[in-house]
Amino acid sequence: MHVTNGVYVRPSGVRRKEVDVLLRSLAAGAGSITELVGDPGSGKTRMLADLAGEAKSRGIQTLTARGTEFGRAKMFDLFTQVISTGLDTMPAEVRADALPVLGELTAPSAAEWSGPAGREGLPAAVRTLLHDWSRQPLVVLLDDFHWADAGSREIVDHLLRRPMDTAPLHLVIAQRPRQASFRLRGSIADRAGLGYVRTIELGPLSPDESAQLLGLTAGDERAGRLHRESHGIPLYLQLLADVPYDGMLPRKVADRLAARLMPEIETLTEQETAVVHAGSVLGDRFDLDMLAHVAQLSPEVTGQAIDGLCHRDLLRPAEDPASLRFRHPLIGRLMYDQIGWHRRAHAHRRVGTMLAVQGATAAERAWHIERGPAVADAEDVAVLAQAAAERMSSDADSAARWLKAALRRLPRSGNSNDQRVELLVALARAHISAGRTGPALELVHDIIERARCASCPVRVEVIAFCAILEAACGHDSTASDQLVVELDTLPAEKQAEVVPLLLARSTVAFLSGRLDDSDDLAIALRLARKHHMSVAEAGALVLRGFYHILNNEIDEAERALAPGRAILDASPDITLAAHPEYLAILGWSEILNWQFDDALRHLSRSAAVMRQRGGSHLLPVVINGLSYAYQQIGRLVEARKVLVSHQEVFETCAAEPQRTLATALKERVGVLAEGAHYIGPEDATGHGEAAGAIDPQSSDWNRLAALCLADAARLAGRFEPSAALVLRAGGGPDLPELPTALLPIAFEALTAASLHIQVPVPQWSADARMSTTLSNHRAHVLLAQAHVAKGSQDYRTAAVLYRNAAALFSTAGMLCAQARALLPAAQCAAEDSRPEDAIELLAEAEYVAGQCESSRFTLEVGERRRQLEGLPAVGGASVLEKLAELTTREREVAELAASGVRTREIAERLTLSPRTIDVHLTRVYRKLGVKSRVALAGLLAVLP
Repeated sequence: MHVTNGVYVRPSGVRRKEVDVLLRSLAAGAGSITELVGDPGSGKTRMLADLAGEAKSRGIQTLTARGTEFGRAKMFDLFTQVISTGLDTMPAEVRADALPVLGELTAPSAAEWSGPAGREGLPAAVRTLLHDWSRQPLVVLLDDFHWADAGSREIVDHLLRRPMDTAPLHLVIAQRPRQASFRLRGSIADRAGLGYVRTIELGPLSPDESAQLLGLTAGDERAGRLHRESHGIPLYLQLLADVPYDGMLPRKVADRLAARLMPEIETLTEQETAVVHAGSVLGDRFDLDMLAHVAQLSPEVTGQAIDGLCHRDLLRPAEDPASLRFRHPLIGRLMYDQIGWHRRAHAHRRVGTMLAVQGATAAERAWHIERGPAVADAEDVAVLAQAAAERMSSDADSAARWLKAALRRLPRSGNSNDQRVELLVALARAHISAGRTGPALELVHDIIERARCASCPVRVEVIAFCAILEAACGHDSTASDQLVVELDTLPAEKQAEVVPLLLARSTVAFLSGRLDDSDDLAIALRLARKHHMSVAEAGALVLRGFYHILNNEIDEAERALAPGRAILDASPDITLAAHPEYLAILGWSEILNWQFDDALRHLSRSAAVMRQRGGSHLLPVVINGLSYAYQQIGRLVEARKVLVSHQEVFETCAAEPQRTLATALKERVGVLAEGAHYIGPEDATGHGEAAGAIDPQSSDWNRLAALCLADAARLAGRFEPSAALVLRAGGGPDLPELPTALLPIAFEALTAASLHIQVPVPQWSADARMSTTLSNHRAHVLLAQAHVAKGSQDYRTAAVLYRNAAALFSTAGMLCAQARALLPAAQCAAEDSRPEDAIELLAEAEYVAGQCESSRFTLEVGERRRQLEGLPAVGGASVLEKLAELTTREREVAELAASGVRTREIAERLTLSPRTIDVHLTRVYRKLGVKSRVALAGLLAVLP
């Protein structure tokens, strides 16, 4: 590591090409003058250090000097430094002539020097001295020349007008373009046009160069972010590398930056300091009026200070000409840290007041209110709460900070308890949105205690929220106990307040997977209608609909779901923000009723509303519903993606049944999409820990998870674990523990397993819970009947049943189930000696598999087609016998078609019309018993 002005710099080659340009000048016999320009931090000093090191390694004498703002008051300061250094390092024979020149440069009269008219010979004397010293190559490096005094600038101007073409003197001037002398830069530009001066501009690094400087690979995400934040300036790039993303400025970074900026900061006037501090409080953009208001200065004084700060390049015009910004945001952050706490807090207060007058957003005001004095102020509390609500979905950490700030500013006395409770609930929601379920649950006890003293409407809503939060995180008994206590203590006349508690109790039962009682819902629905509580009415309706669907009461379910759906669809998101769970319950009801498009619509909306209001504790139920629905309609890529993208949600705030269901769904979609190889290593259960950890009797969610894993095992050809999981989920051969809605799936799964292993299979026809009048039941019943017919080798009946089941699945949009029914239908058709029907069914299955992007089904279709098309005999006669029935022309057409030649090309080769070729191909297909060119090619491929 190299050290440059206290900043550690990695040796790198990001400016290597510019250094190489300078080094090529050293190899030339003639002298050179080079201007090195770039913004602060662009690497000018580093380049000069590299050049000095290279020159010295070649034995070239190198003299350096550096300008400072303090040095500007001392005439000829930079060349006094150069000659003084030369006296210490030059051989004795060339030092003697330097003493008189140095004496003139440092004489008291030099301070009165006023340019060529006053002491014209002094720049010429310096030039002569440097010429004498350049008997051997000499490098003179003048850093930070924008701070140079007038005398030093005049000497350089003299050297520009009278360059030493023959002496090997190499002069390099490094300066900032915005602060350099306009006159000198004009002289440099004139001489550059004549070829006497070279200008090297150090612009921002490219993204790849930034990554190289940081020691990261090109395209690295962190390198790209740091490149954008640093604007490609090496100094800021390296400093930002040590700053946590969106974090506070670490002390070591602030100290390193301060060391670089100290020469600029120390010379600021009192007014300039006040203005730059005001800018740091204001943030990224500000104007004169804003700076004057915050700095408490007049516009005239503020304008003068701005001019000085712009001259120092601490401030620059922004993209909007009327606005200003810091040279780099890091400078603003450094200046902010240097303001005293008291002054800074009151500056934020002034900014907040100003933004309120300007009509700024709550979030813009909240940032300043949070950092201002923490005094009780009702308006500040309202702004902070509103800002937190606006940012809950996009910046939960800021929302949590603002809510804590609001709580600190809430008056301790008076009637503020309701507001305090509501702020605490909002804070719990913010923690949940940020993935911090632990802190949210820790707040529950405090919220409930304070809610006891709140008004009745606030209390019951808060108790209901806390109960649902506890249940969503797996604390079912705690949630139920909270609601029982509140219901027992609620006065009898508070009928409207009973509604949210009853709905919360049913929601807790839904989340726990034990919604087996509808008495609460009947009472809640009656009271909600009586008191015109539309959202509560919708909640009671969809919960009733879900209950009826579980119990196969489809007509009653639709009578509840239809009006509940209408209310929810007509309600804006803001109205549903407090109860997005109703949309989730509606979505799951529609899943079990085969209304998948509606389910996806409501579940997606539920997720969006939850994120807006801090309801991530309910997201696992929604995400599992989305994945299950996507799997049913064959959108397998989305089914897997939605689970993977929300993995963190399941890890931080999901109850065990939802995590188990997510694991089962992930396993199932993997098998559906990719095939049997997706299942993990062989073990006793077929599914390792995932299956072994399930207790299907604990909740309906675990029962559904067990059925999903059973289906995955069955797809992978593992029928014993599949049947075992179904029997565990159902509580025995008659499946007494399964909700009616899941019975058809379980019956069909056991029937399919019975074709391969010994397993008890209940008779669906004897079970009153099953109904063939319902399409979702009938489809699975048809599959079960098809399995039985196939096992009895009644292939014709089995093919019809499979095909009818596929039609029902197609009507419901269930592509995967449709493909799964078509494949055995094709197999049964082939076994029934109907290859044409088999090929047709496989073609349909292949199309459906392509729609749901299932490589598993596509591969299985291909395998079955190869089995059909690769049969050595067709219709009982040998292939050769069938080929013998073809005419010579038909044989020619068949061979060309099988080799991949198109119809038009065949016609051209045989001098026939395309229509005649089609007639020949039709006869060939009929005689050989095939239906496509692929089948024809497979048939001819078996011939010698």
